[in-house]
Amino acid sequence: MALPGEVWGQACGRNMVATPVPEFRDDNGPSVRLWPDGFRPGLPGQQLPAERDSTSWDSFIFPFAGTGLELFHALDIVGDTLFMVYNSGIQAWDIGGANAESPVRLDKREGLPGFNEWLSFPGFGENDVFLEDIAAIDPTGLGQEYWVSVSGLGGIGPSIWKFANGSFTELYQDVGSTTREVRMAKLGSTVYAFHSSVDGIEVYNVTQAAARSTPCLDNKGSVCPGIYLGVIDGSPRNRYIDALAIGDKAYLAITDAQGSFFFPLSVQIWEMSSSGPVSAALRLDDTSLPSISHAVELFQLGGRNYLAIYAGDAIQIYDVGHCLDNDGCTSLGAPVYTLPTGPLLASHYSLTFSESEGTPFLYFGYDIFSNEGSKIEQLLDLTTLGTTNQITEITDGGGTYTDLCNGSTVDYWGDYYPNNDHGLNAMTPRKGMFNGKYFYRAGLTIFDVHVRENVAPVPAMVQGITGSTSWSVCQTPSFQANGVSGSGVITYAWRILDSSSAEVFAQSGTGMTTFDWPTGGTTPAGNYTVELTVTNDANPTGDTVTLPFTLNTLNPLGFTSPQTYDGAPADPSSSAVQFRVQTTGATQWTWDFGDGSPAQSFTTEAEGENPVHFYSAAGTFNVSVTISNCVEPTPLVSPTTLSVTIDETVIDPLEVLAFDAACPFGICSFSIGENISFTHQVNGNPDTYEYDWQNDGSFEQQSSTPISVHAYGSAGTFHPRLRISRGAEQVTFTSPKPITVVPNSPPPPPPP
Repeated sequence: MALPGEVWGQACGRNMVATPVPEFRDDNGPSVRLWPDGFRPGLPGQQLPAERDSTSWDSFIFPFAGTGLELFHALDIVGDTLFMVYNSGIQAWDIGGANAESPVRLDKREGLPGFNEWLSFPGFGENDVFLEDIAAIDPTGLGQEYWVSVSGLGGIGPSIWKFANGSFTELYQDVGSTTREVRMAKLGSTVYAFHSSVDGIEVYNVTQAAARSTPCLDNKGSVCPGIYLGVIDGSPRNRYIDALAIGDKAYLAITDAQGSFFFPLSVQIWEMSSSGPVSAALRLDDTSLPSISHAVELFQLGGRNYLAIYAGDAIQIYDVGHCLDNDGCTSLGAPVYTLPTGPLLASHYSLTFSESEGTPFLYFGYDIFSNEGSKIEQLLDLTTLGTTNQITEITDGGGTYTDLCNGSTVDYWGDYYPNNDHGLNAMTPRKGMFNGKYFYRAGLTIFDVHVRENVAPVPAMVQGITGSTSWSVCQTPSFQANGVSGSGVITYAWRILDSSSAEVFAQSGTGMTTFDWPTGGTTPAGNYTVELTVTNDANPTGDTVTLPFTLNTLNPLGFTSPQTYDGAPADPSSSAVQFRVQTTGATQWTWDFGDGSPAQSFTTEAEGENPVHFYSAAGTFNVSVTISNCVEPTPLVSPTTLSVTIDETVIDPLEVLAFDAACPFGICSFSIGENISFTHQVNGNPDTYEYDWQNDGSFEQQSSTPISVHAYGSAGTFHPRLRISRGAEQVTFTSPKPITVVPNSPPPPPPP
């Protein structure tokens, strides 16, 4: 079997030692591409470099990470840097300029023992997969520093990293959580990471982690207060998530990988404003789906908001504008597009939206490494989705060729296992996305690149500028480009013009989707205009948009009302406390929440006068706030100190989430005297467990630990009750499943 550019192993047999780029041919025929015309593999005819090829093992089991054979799970792209997570570490790759078609690895952080490159990492074995997802963000929009968050399984947990000057630095790790998917979003001046776990969607303040002077190994906020913020929708289900920032809001979409009697399958969308995740409002809660929904992706296209999910063996796309633009909704309605895939018994699915040279694409991948034969990935061109509700399918598995040795049909997705003399070992299309005309894919045992060919240049265009139209002297007005499109390298030229249209400040560069104007204390108040011009090779004269705004005079620094919290003077009923203060003349608010967490500063009035703080331990805390601006030399400290008491019941509430009999095949029928197993799911570390097995008001059995087995002494139908106690607190829960106990069958008659 020959492949373009070289001979692989022997002419017959499976003695491959490296992986070709994804283009094949038989010995006498033309090349057969994985994807159709219009796409080509990166650097065709060459083999993948060893650091992007983990197929060189021959076994039914995974290669353990100590062999150096990484399993590429997921990727994210910011600017011209690609961030990759593999089974036991993370990588950063340069994909800019000449490196776009052949990425160059910049840094790698291996977690396995002996490398000591993570704050904490457990031991390992051949089947261990510790890390599954990665998300990255440019906090300033200047391309100087990136913040990265990685999901981690048991013993590792979520982690937060800084990537600058070509190198990773770990900032934070929470070993108290187990998470599988992660997304990031910026709200106001704060960056958050959202991690899916069985406890709900766990929220982390990335800005707070980046402000630390030393790394922190945490356990759900008990070591480093102020970074772990709690959960959104704490129902215990495995989740797929996605986040989308729109203006000064962010939306978090959630789908369930499994349901239960207490928590039915649902698709949810939460809206968050600049005051943070505690302000999350449920905009969609659809529990009518007939089947499990897996992957989820939120995206904007043509000014409309869409949600894509994988459910019912099909990719489904919904227009969710009616949910986001109004007060919410309870139903997704009918999908605007459905693409059946047939049954795919995978362990993980992904949907990823990205744009290539102005063309929007949706990629569907999944993890089904153990099956031989074709694997149906999907790359969908969404150009006409908003006008015709139709899309163009680019690929469903690729081409084939004939193996001259044995006449078998070979395709790109053939697994390379013993007694199978063709294909590649344990590849699976997990996740992929575009950057320009280049498509990058994490394929478990490969990391490869494809190139869109013959793409007509698209002129650079911009729809508008997003930002406040009212600022104060000393503040830094911040603006964001909205709806930028075009092919190739796009240059952003930002200018500030005064009321006479004279230029007072300018900044330009590639990738500058956000722009800040450092006014300082000498900039006069008045009316100004921010102007943005975008250019590229197809539009050298550029497309220009403007936004007028006002720079207001500062009032004298002062407090018009002291700091307080919602519900005061009663103790807070939640660990997330909403604080308030009213000030004049301030452009920076610095809060000390009294729990040992670093003081937190805000530079917008909406955040500075209305911060939310999450307390991770019970106690009484003294809260103060300091205000300042760039004109008055002395900051002003709040004249009073606010005392806040957080009760233990708020931090760790006593609750029963589930108490059920284990019923074989869902049938809860047992005989008298038969042992019945019971499962418990409780929070709050109860002191006492009491059981009313007959539900007759008498709790006849008590224990300091859960009682997992019970046998009934009489026939009947029972709804057992569980009562848990912690001090004076009590919570009672009735099992929803009726248990039927029937008399024992009589013994057979003696033989005649």
